[in-house]
Amino acid sequence: DTLNLRVGLGYNRYQKSSDFSTVLGPDIHASVSYEYKLSPTISIEALGGLSVMFTGEDISSDSSPSIFYGPYIQIMGRFSVNELFTLNLSAETKFLFSNVFTPYELTGIVRAGFTYRF
Repeated sequence: DTLNLRVGLGYNRYQKSSDFSTVLGPDIHASVSYEYKLSPTISIEALGGLSVMFTGEDISSDSSPSIFYGPYIQIMGRFSVNELFTLNLSAETKFLFSNVFTPYELTGIVRAGFTYRF
């Protein structure tokens, strides 16, 4: 069992309804993670923290500031095929607020992939 601190970068793309142009919303997220090994080859990890996103333009309809913040949660599962290959499955969600705790967006994604160590 391990407890870790993780920091990550990401971005969202938004399309403005006024002229259909694209606005990027980069985000920074920091979380505390806890990994638990179910067996020598299978482990699960839970992360919880804070995400902050900002945009260069106002993307909200009520002239809210272009800084958004909120909780970030991720759950991951790993299966080590051997010492080189690992299969991964993760689900994450962010609930972003703007202005004074005005809910703005709830997003989520599920990803599957593999890791190769060299």
